[in-house]
Amino acid sequence: MSKQKTKTQDSATIQVQNLAAQNKFYETLTKVFKDVENLSTEIAKCLKDGLTIKLSNKMIMEIYNVVYGLAENACQQQIQDKKQQNVTKTLETEIQDQYTQFLKTYLVQLREYIYGQPQQAENILQIFNEHAVNYKAYSFWLRKIYYYLDKFIIKGSSLNAISLRQFKIEYFDCLKPKLLQTIFYFVHQFRNESIPVPQNLKSIIEFYEIIDINEVELKYDDDQRKYVYRTKDAKSQKYYAENLEQPFLKESEKYYLTQIEENKNLLTIEFVHWANKIINKEEEIIHKLFPRSQKSLKNKFELHIIKNQSHWLVNHQNGLKYMLQMEQLNDIATLYKFCIRVKESVSHIARAFFEFFDQEGNIINQTEQEIRQGQPKSQAEQAELYFQKIIQLMNRAQNVLEVYMDNNIDIQSSYNSAFGSILNKNDKTPLWLSIYCDMTIRNEKNNTNDVDSRIHNILRIFKLIHHRDVFFKHYQKFLSIRLLIPNANIDIEKQLVQKFRGETGTNILSSLSMMINDIDTSRRFQEDIDQGDKYLECNINLISQGCWPQINILTNVNPPQKILNQIGVFEQKFKQKFQQREIIWNYGQGTGEINFKTNNKNYQLSVSTLQIVSFTQFNKEIILTVQQLMDSTNMTKVDLENSLIPFVCFKILKREKADLDEFTLDEKLRLDLDYQNKSLRLKLQPNPKMQPSRAQQKQNMAAEEKQMNEEIQKQREYIVDSQIVRLMKSRKTIPHSDLIEGCEKTINIFKPEIQFIKKRIEHLIDKDYIKRDEKDWNIYHYIN
Repeated sequence: MSKQKTKTQDSATIQVQNLAAQNKFYETLTKVFKDVENLSTEIAKCLKDGLTIKLSNKMIMEIYNVVYGLAENACQQQIQDKKQQNVTKTLETEIQDQYTQFLKTYLVQLREYIYGQPQQAENILQIFNEHAVNYKAYSFWLRKIYYYLDKFIIKGSSLNAISLRQFKIEYFDCLKPKLLQTIFYFVHQFRNESIPVPQNLKSIIEFYEIIDINEVELKYDDDQRKYVYRTKDAKSQKYYAENLEQPFLKESEKYYLTQIEENKNLLTIEFVHWANKIINKEEEIIHKLFPRSQKSLKNKFELHIIKNQSHWLVNHQNGLKYMLQMEQLNDIATLYKFCIRVKESVSHIARAFFEFFDQEGNIINQTEQEIRQGQPKSQAEQAELYFQKIIQLMNRAQNVLEVYMDNNIDIQSSYNSAFGSILNKNDKTPLWLSIYCDMTIRNEKNNTNDVDSRIHNILRIFKLIHHRDVFFKHYQKFLSIRLLIPNANIDIEKQLVQKFRGETGTNILSSLSMMINDIDTSRRFQEDIDQGDKYLECNINLISQGCWPQINILTNVNPPQKILNQIGVFEQKFKQKFQQREIIWNYGQGTGEINFKTNNKNYQLSVSTLQIVSFTQFNKEIILTVQQLMDSTNMTKVDLENSLIPFVCFKILKREKADLDEFTLDEKLRLDLDYQNKSLRLKLQPNPKMQPSRAQQKQNMAAEEKQMNEEIQKQREYIVDSQIVRLMKSRKTIPHSDLIEGCEKTINIFKPEIQFIKKRIEHLIDKDYIKRDEKDWNIYHYIN
């Protein structure tokens, strides 16, 4: 009984002691709060009067030491009995409540003051900034008294966080509509009257950015010489977005739409200049006030000012097409730079660019068609004139694209589409391009720069045409003629073929390369042969059968004896070097030069081999009948006409009938030894202008064209078949759409139509190269 009584007395003694300690704690705390209240009043008075805050260090240290002692006692009490945490909790709670009350009292005074002042934006801005500065100073000094407690005792929100939260609740949220209208007012002033935005307007926006943050510090910045809140975590996104960014976006959208409606009556370039000024101002507003909203605000003005207006601006009657027509290049650059800010807007420029140059090209095509139907011109003249106009138009478009549109990839695509459409609408383009190539290489007057420029233009056109296989058929024909000319420029021929190969990426040019190699081989072989006759220079070309265009081989012609002698020497050397090869002579393909001596002058005539054979017959007699010439040369009447009528047209040979009439067998031709001409070098090689108009000749040309088309068709069938098999072999199984797409992408020697590809697929199915899937007919399988 005595022990139990002793324990009860001890417990009562502890409770009495704890109660006494608590009473003493509250007495001390109350005194501290009274001292702090006096200090806070003094701080508020200094701030109101605009005086520097000068508090007694002695008073601050006395309060600080008392708070420190209370905190220490609370901590010791915790250590002695962990179950007794009332003192610590009370201290933390009381300090926070009292600190909050001091802030609230001060903020209510500030709020009531601003409500009582004039509500103009300038006044609101000035007062808000004064209050914000004073409140930060007030909070800073108030927290300084509780520094130790705030740093080591208080858990959860710091006193700085409480300070910012109270500012939001008691002041900022209450004034938020006025503050928002203040921001709108000054932005409106800048937008409409270019009045600079006040620098201190940024301070309101900064509070929107930090007002909802928990982790914050309040410090004095020596560089800025002011008190600033510094956040420890990321700035509040939600509060800023909901309370400032979204309202400002709505206000801005309303402003944009109003301004656009007022200025829609402007010309395109005038509107663009106006819009650029608006955009520059908006970017300045973003930079100065809303850097956090840069993306949102930029998207907003780009949507309304650029994207939504670009279509009518580009297609306006004074838009891009008009600028291109009038060559207003600087305006084009301005419009392009305006639209390029929004990627989607470039599509309108690209479309208008295509339509303008496609229309200009169609005019060229229409003009050329009218010329063909009207005054007849040679194919060479038509090709030269056509490509002069096309290249001029291409250069014009290229200049705009590269210099004024930064070589934009979308507009580059429109450029290719426009000129591809122009060139491929003209069915003569492949033929004319081959003729244009022929003229470029043949023209001896062109210097190196001219040739390089024309070759560059040839490749530009070649890249855009679809039916390249048709072009190569014609090109091969002209190439064969050029290569057989003495001193043909082999280097430039190789260069051009190599460039074509790079663009097509196929082996279809192998025959062209082999033709050039034949001439190279012939020249090397010719170097080892002794000419024998100093009055006759004979160059013989070896051509491989199957590589060159199909031609009529004339082997039964009777050439002059001097040529036969030279042929004999060549055959002997050839058989020694190539014992297993057979040589066939074709006199219908060669060219040469002969000296024509009259009573007055000596002339040098550029002629074909058949012309040499026929014209040298006049060395025997100056008057011969057509029949005599046919008998002595073993040539047909048509070949004889093609050979000798050029001499008739130049009046070297005289006849009684019209120059271009067909020969009759008993007709006599007389050599004019008194012939005179100012030019000593004459080109008499056969051409359509110096041939009789024969119905049979037209039929032959039609048959030749038909044969060429059939060859091209067979070649295309082979190309598509091989590509289908290649794709099937690599993939084994492939859907129908993928097979079609694969053929279209990989075949660039011509543009295969989908129906043509489908027919070749059916052909390969019939030939058991591929088969359809039993369940899904749109899937093909390769048959090994």
